[in-house]
Amino acid sequence: MKVIIIGSVLFSEILLNHIIKNRVNIKLIITKKVSKKDSDKRDLSRCAKLNNIPYIYAKNINDKNNLKIIKSYKPDIIFCLGWSEILKKQILKIPKLGSIGYHPSDLPHNRGKHPIIWSLVKGLKQTASTFFLLNERLDEGEIISKKKIKITFTDDANQLYKKLIKSSKKQIEEIINNLKKRKIKILPKSKSAGNYCRMRNYEDGMIDWRMSSVSIHNLVRALAKPYNGAHFNYKSKEFKLWKVKIVNQIFTNAEPGKVIEKINNKPVIKCGDKSIILEKITPNYRFKLNSYLI
Repeated sequence: MKVIIIGSVLFSEILLNHIIKNRVNIKLIITKKVSKKDSDKRDLSRCAKLNNIPYIYAKNINDKNNLKIIKSYKPDIIFCLGWSEILKKQILKIPKLGSIGYHPSDLPHNRGKHPIIWSLVKGLKQTASTFFLLNERLDEGEIISKKKIKITFTDDANQLYKKLIKSSKKQIEEIINNLKKRKIKILPKSKSAGNYCRMRNYEDGMIDWRMSSVSIHNLVRALAKPYNGAHFNYKSKEFKLWKVKIVNQIFTNAEPGKVIEKINNKPVIKCGDKSIILEKITPNYRFKLNSYLI
């Protein structure tokens, strides 16, 4: 079984290494050159070189040159594991057994961009690890494997990422074994229409201290590693906030954003309702009592 892997994120790299360990015949890896600013992006060329697998960079996966290259390898299957473009019909019809995509959400819910982040921002208690057959619509193909994943109130992006990885490794092993037997099981279609998530932007990560303590907690854990962190400003300088703890005491006579006390030498900030302790910030800074963060 000849396989092509497409991917450009941390998830792609981890699953690629797992697929290689399972001795799958990978004929080609398609990836992107990435910026250091993109903390969750990955250039898979290093993995390709270490394992003597041909690779190419693709700015536009659907251009004629890439189409020609993919055709030349005559793949049985394409795995698209973390890619920002929709594969068009000309590519999808190439592999004999089809093209398989992955989405870390309970499809058809939370199709689209940044499902891990939005699941945490919205305070969801459950998501899923989902593999599906690709078509020309965004995350709308027939589902072939789905495992529900519980989200606890203390899970951050890194912890949720690990849960999804653990599940997806087992799922892809099952999928590969089924493909070798030429068997792909289609799961029953959900009656729900589902929803789409938009691409997040820089402003989405800005903390507004008028938000509730739970909303700030959710935003901070959503943007924890491997992402770029939630942020706030103080004296025209940007700070990254990686971990907070909710304090149930309500300070009724304090404005949001005010440093109202310190606990274990860590600042406590008034929020829209309660208050939070800044457990981990970068760069480190000793905020004075009664100062204001914006």
